[in-house]
Amino acid sequence: MHCRKPALSFFSVLAASAILTFTPPRDAWAGHVTAGALTVQDVWARPSIGNAPNGVVYLKILNKGDKSERLVGASANVAKHVGLHATVMEDGIMKMRNAAKGIAVPAKGAVELKSGGFHVMLMGLTQKLIPGENFDLTLTFERQGDVKIPVEIKKLGYKDPSNASGAMAPHKH
Repeated sequence: MHCRKPALSFFSVLAASAILTFTPPRDAWAGHVTAGALTVQDVWARPSIGNAPNGVVYLKILNKGDKSERLVGASANVAKHVGLHATVMEDGIMKMRNAAKGIAVPAKGAVELKSGGFHVMLMGLTQKLIPGENFDLTLTFERQGDVKIPVEIKKLGYKDPSNASGAMAPHKH
């Protein structure tokens, strides 16, 4: 009499992985990633300048769902720490503040992370951000969970489509 031990099949492990983190195939990248009711698009990062220790990522999140969502965190292997920040004007000076409560994405609405507003801050870069290269960024949402997206590093002087001047306002941490 043979006794068979139950074993996880390759396909059950693969299915469990897909549920835990949505990762679009690299070849399917067409400027946006859809996960559930959310679409993340117009994702890009500024290149490193000299030995700058930090970097920034901008993007747009669309929510086609009936329930609001909240971006609560982010991670990337190109930085020691990744945070959600808001740029605010205080006493005539642009300053960055940690978006500790996350960033709301309204039901049937959108939010743009752009220069002069909310953005993803890459702190303690572990490599230079070189124009034309890509890296993966994982966004963590309150309801949707983790969504991995590729980020294209644009050349210096790239004009953010949501910011006509393309300028990055000076700021203090």
